[in-house]
Amino acid sequence: MTWSCSCISGAKILPMSGAVTCDDPAIRDGGLCRDMDASRIWLHPYPERKFWLHPCQDWRVASRPYAGVTADRRRADRRAALLDAALDLLATQGLRGTSLRAVCACAGLNTRYFYESFTDLEALLTDVHDRIITETADAAAQGVSAAGPGASLHAAVRSAATAVLDVYRADPRKARAVLIEASASPVLRARQREARRHYTRLVIEYARTFYDIPSYADAQMHFTATMLVAGWSENLIAWLDGELQTTASALAHMFADATEALATQAAGAARAAANLPH
Repeated sequence: MTWSCSCISGAKILPMSGAVTCDDPAIRDGGLCRDMDASRIWLHPYPERKFWLHPCQDWRVASRPYAGVTADRRRADRRAALLDAALDLLATQGLRGTSLRAVCACAGLNTRYFYESFTDLEALLTDVHDRIITETADAAAQGVSAAGPGASLHAAVRSAATAVLDVYRADPRKARAVLIEASASPVLRARQREARRHYTRLVIEYARTFYDIPSYADAQMHFTATMLVAGWSENLIAWLDGELQTTASALAHMFADATEALATQAAGAARAAANLPH
């Protein structure tokens, strides 16, 4: 007789009878599991998978807490563990050492749990990258706000840069993941470039709040902002690698100096262009 079981080895039809041991404590496809106290289950000959013994709480009774923790919370915890494991591997082993199985092993999870949250490894790495980008962008915005409404360009930029550096100093893995390892992946490299273009647009918009720059100077502003964003990233990498020997405070101050100098130069070029015949 053929027995149906989606709880073992991914929806296989198992030619067996009697008792088998369930090895999947949170199957998603209507199987049975030992989340419900039983380490052994009986399979019945229902090819349509109409199981009736001990339904897995991660599927049929997802709202029921297990050991005081809901199924949704357990799934969220597993997702967080995968994200942290991927970040750790990216920072310590590089992209080549960040495989799906390595991530699951680092997270202490069976590989089947990976697909509970992510379609593939690229989806996981993209999520890791984008979360860091969002965190640093939010930190920069908060840094500008902390400088106060009447702050100079130099003071605002220095405060924003300090806030970003604080994020990286609190967890150096994040800096290495997005600034260094991301360039080794075609998918992450594209996300990296997209993030830099976004920062470039923000720099241009912010510079216009300090300088009266006409629209026909857009090319000059884009060139200048691109230099600032790319230069900041490269200097961060040099700082992380120890090539640039300075403190975080001094690095933020140098970036503010460069921003002010380039913005002043760009504004001057725009004014000069305004006096030329068009």
